[in-house]
Amino acid sequence: MRDNGHDPYALPHGHGTIGDTAGGTCPNGIDPLGNGVPVQRDVTDHRSLDDIRDGGSRLASITGCLLGGAVGDALGAAVEFLSTEQIRTSFGPDGIQDYAPAYGRLAAITDDTQMTLFTAEGLIRSDNRHRETGNAHRPTVVYHAYLR
Repeated sequence: MRDNGHDPYALPHGHGTIGDTAGGTCPNGIDPLGNGVPVQRDVTDHRSLDDIRDGGSRLASITGCLLGGAVGDALGAAVEFLSTEQIRTSFGPDGIQDYAPAYGRLAAITDDTQMTLFTAEGLIRSDNRHRETGNAHRPTVVYHAYLR
């Protein structure tokens, strides 16, 4: 873990910011759009995956799983709440074959992908905390990831 004097498991402040986001930077988070909505910095530590010594194939599999889920979510976002008949009416007898506009953009992901990523983040954080301190309550750490 990088040690910059900040708790890597700290939650955002009550008003939603993490430290000073002026100028788009912050010791614990960044505000990439400059709109006051910071993104938690990456504090993941992949040592446990690196210790497997498999040339990165396990990490690649996990990454591929998350990416595949996001792509599938984006493909299905436009038809998520439609019946089969409605899908065939809108997209033809074979159904949706490519990304379609959903939620005001092409290939939008939904809350399903967001929750998957928050879950993965919480699992990584709990693993890191357990390795570093010997103490981590996985459900609580995942819950805190959901609050971000």
